[in-house]
Amino acid sequence: MTASQTVLRNVSGIQAAYRLLPENAPTDVRLPAAVQLPLTGELSYTPSLRVLVHRWRVDVLVDRAGDMQGDLGAALAFVEPVIAAYEANTTLGLSGVFDARPVAYEIVQVQHWQQSFLAVRFTVSCKVKTGVTIN
Repeated sequence: MTASQTVLRNVSGIQAAYRLLPENAPTDVRLPAAVQLPLTGELSYTPSLRVLVHRWRVDVLVDRAGDMQGDLGAALAFVEPVIAAYEANTTLGLSGVFDARPVAYEIVQVQHWQQSFLAVRFTVSCKVKTGVTIN
């Protein structure tokens, strides 16, 4: 999650990127903000290799201006830059990691604490290969 946070910090326009849900909702000066949440993991094996597939959610929260068309436009503006950031960093800079990329996105309303945000929600997946000996 830390390596993914680094990728998100480099997306133009994102003011704050959190490794996990922050203790407090992002304030206006920290929006747009990327918030991550682990979802699932899946394991597969061969006689000499273990592949762990991690999936997590990335919500890019945008400030609600009260203009739905403008809010949607602000959220949608992050689709291509976030996808491109992961495409440029499919290993997240880590050994054994490959194929880190968004596999889906949707526009959602998100409630964090007492605040409501519009967000583009990505499901991100990455694979980690580790050599193993199975007896």
